[in-house]
This record gives sequence, structure tokens and C-alpha cells, in this order.
Amino acid sequence: MTTPQQLELPSYETVLLEAIRNIAIDSGIVSTAVGTGGNALPDSTKRWVGNIHRNRLVKIIKGQGAGQSAVILANSADALVINGVWLETIGAGALYVILGVDDVQALADAFGGGAIISATNPLPVDITPAQKTTTQIINLASLAAAATSTLANCTAVDLRGGPGSLTLTVVATYNAAAVLGLRVHVRTSRDNANWDTEDWDTWVAGFTAGATIRETENYATDPMFLKVLIENLDAGQAITGLAVHSSVGA
Repeated sequence: MTTPQQLELPSYETVLLEAIRNIAIDSGIVSTAVGTGGNALPDSTKRWVGNIHRNRLVKIIKGQGAGQSAVILANSADALVINGVWLETIGAGALYVILGVDDVQALADAFGGGAIISATNPLPVDITPAQKTTTQIINLASLAAAATSTLANCTAVDLRGGPGSLTLTVVATYNAAAVLGLRVHVRTSRDNANWDTEDWDTWVAGFTAGATIRETENYATDPMFLKVLIENLDAGQAITGLAVHSSVGA
């Protein structure tokens, strides 16, 4: 099965951090960890003019020690010296930005409710876990030999909200005398009334005579609505315990 590629959108946190870096005077990655009580911030990739960042603000925005900020007292070619000490360890690889006075207030106004962003007034980051909903869309006690379920047998999967993920899981029990399994037909609709006459996708599930199979496929969420038809490929034996479940992620 060929699944249409999904567009990967940046997270809220990624967009926010990139916005801050864009308005910063400079940014970089801490090259060596600095322990609690230290007053330096090394970045071996820099070649700064001495004291060019004096009286500016440095803020750790990602990684170990994130949320701390301090006024810069001085700087060498590849390290900052702050006025005071770090209250928490800053790990190697932490991301920092250097801000001017105007930038600090702009961030406070935009993201901090007017107050300077700090450990007690941090940058807003959406950490709400993504929600997933599973729904049984087909539930048939049996599907006769050589028969195909109908659109009326299936509850439509509503994708109008633009969910981030979709999987379809088929559960079925084959007769011990069966020689063929089942084929899944996926149909789409723009309005939940006029359904495509051709499959959007189709696949043949695994087969073992006398066994119950459970098989899941992943799909893009581009359509507005989606339904499934199940075709019994065996000409002599019914399929029993037939169910299809959709799992839709936020």
C-alpha cells in the first residue's frame, strides 16, 4: 500500500523558539556545562569583539538550565561573564539568546503578560498531551462467502477537524475451511453523502485458515470523510466477528 505523504508542521514550541532567535542580537549553543554558582557561559564557536555584549541580557531558552537569565557583565571572544551567578547548572548543548533592552521588553509584552520572563514567569509552551479517539466503524457478526459489506454498514470517519493521524484496524475470524482472506476498500467523500465510486486505497489482509487476524494500516488525513468496505475473497466460507476500528489523533 502506498500512503500519501503527510505534511509535517512545526510544533508551537519550535515556532516560538525560532521567533525569539530571530529578534535576538545573537544566539548560540553552550559548548561546556556550567555548574551552579558559576558566572560564565562558554560558546567555542563564537569570535566576539571584547565586551560587545556588556549590559545586554542572556537567556537560556532550551536545554538544561532553561528559563534562567542574567545581565552580561563582560565577554571575551568565546564566553560571556554574567553579573551574578547561575542558580542552576547549565548543560552543554543548551540554547541561549542575547537580547537588547528593547527585545527583552518586547518578549515580556508578547509572552510574559508585561512582566519579564523568568523561572517564575516562563515562556508559554503547550505541553498538553495529544488526544486520540478510537471508534468501531464496522461491526458485523458475519460476512457471507464472496460478499462485500456496504457503505451503510460503516460509520463515517469525520476528518474535517484536520486531525494529525489516522489508523484503521481490521479484526476478522476465518473459517477453518477457508482458502482466501479479505480485501479492505477505503472510500472517501467530501460531504458524507456523495461517496467516491473508486477506492482511495485497497489492501489485502493477512490470512490463516481458522485464525483471528488483527491488522492495522496508517493513513493520511487529507479526505473530509472516510468509510471502509470489506470484501470476502473466499467463495465458500463466511467471515465471522468482523470489525473495523478507526483511531484518530489530534
